[in-house]
Amino acid sequence: MNGMRAGILAAALILGATLAACTGPGSTSPGPSGPDVAQPGVDAGPPAPAEAMPDAGRGAGDGGAVNNAAEGDGGQSPPSVVPDPDAPVEVFPHVRIDRAAGLVEFDGIVPIDAHNAEAPLVYLEVIACTPDTKEHESLVMSLASASDVHAALLMLGIQPGRPGRFEWNGGRLRGISPTGPTIRVSLAVPPPSGDGAEFPPERWIVSARTGQRFAPGRWVFAGSGFGVQGGREFYLGDAGGTLVGLHTFGTETVALDRVMSPDSSVEEVQWIADPARVPAYGTPVIVRLRVGK
Repeated sequence: MNGMRAGILAAALILGATLAACTGPGSTSPGPSGPDVAQPGVDAGPPAPAEAMPDAGRGAGDGGAVNNAAEGDGGQSPPSVVPDPDAPVEVFPHVRIDRAAGLVEFDGIVPIDAHNAEAPLVYLEVIACTPDTKEHESLVMSLASASDVHAALLMLGIQPGRPGRFEWNGGRLRGISPTGPTIRVSLAVPPPSGDGAEFPPERWIVSARTGQRFAPGRWVFAGSGFGVQGGREFYLGDAGGTLVGLHTFGTETVALDRVMSPDSSVEEVQWIADPARVPAYGTPVIVRLRVGK
């Protein structure tokens, strides 16, 4: 097994085993988080300076500051923050999972301006991409890497299929649909920018030609693929930014099961961001991927 795919599989296996241990019988934690355990991919940072430590850690030479403070507020301590046991657990930067719910979610923003009077039509190629790739033609841009999302989906116990592609057959270009487990894709705009309610990405997509809304789609865990450059293997979804697809590039981690060419010489490119519904540039968005119908 080559390096990149071995690394993705190893990350999924190790973190999956860690989560299983943390959520097993007798565990009180939803995952590898808490005050003494750093979440994978998150820098715990340096220890707090002495002046930021709780008063209980100071010596008697502090003039009884602890007792005086307690007497001043009736001896009551401030309430402690209890982690939500049902909250998804961060397993990679910006990527969280809820194994019981069959859910992977990742953070992003709206990377386009669908309200610019000088360029009102924003044609779309993908639903979600990574930085410096397709953010000028995407509903969401995320700092989460496509390979990390792939590993997180593996942690849910599913295996990828294959992205869609085009092949020449008898002098004609034929589209071949992607394969893989069904993934239900939804978006949510969290407070204060939105109400946090989930909705399908089709709600933000319309035809530039007819104004018709994009028909409900089915997405699958296609799993992108791997390439080799300079003797080193790399994940195609990381290179192309095709995190959640719309048109068919053949490198999508999560792909729409319809085959649509992004090449205007092959078919009409018509799907745009709906300016009536897509929020302002920079608005936070959560992308959720659920296994099953």
